[in-house]
Amino acid sequence: MKIEPSVLRQKNFCNKCWKEVKVVETLCPTGPHYAQARCPECDTFLYFVAKPKNEEKLAKRPNGCSSPEALEIDYCQICLRNRSKIGRGHLSTHHVDNNPANNDRLNLLVVCIACHKWIHWARTYLKNHMEG
Repeated sequence: MKIEPSVLRQKNFCNKCWKEVKVVETLCPTGPHYAQARCPECDTFLYFVAKPKNEEKLAKRPNGCSSPEALEIDYCQICLRNRSKIGRGHLSTHHVDNNPANNDRLNLLVVCIACHKWIHWARTYLKNHMEG
């Protein structure tokens, strides 16, 4: 009897013992994933669990934040790569002054994920290493 992986995840069936199980989430502090789902019966790994959304952080972010689509920009304003080269959904809006409430057009940059990470890394590096 073979069950599709999507059904296994929806109903939490173990791949090894084929029993319907309650997922036990164990934090993975050293890995890139939030948690692992394992069968409590036979301790078989089932799948990785996505990090839950931080509702407190999302509540601070205003709904008026413009998306790259709303700004009608389909390229990264740092590396100038087009959306077709980057991939769908990989452009985001960056607030220059780091204030998510300030949605003034001059405060917004459309950037790809790589450049967005670079911007925040550079800001952290400059703050931590150049001030002191």
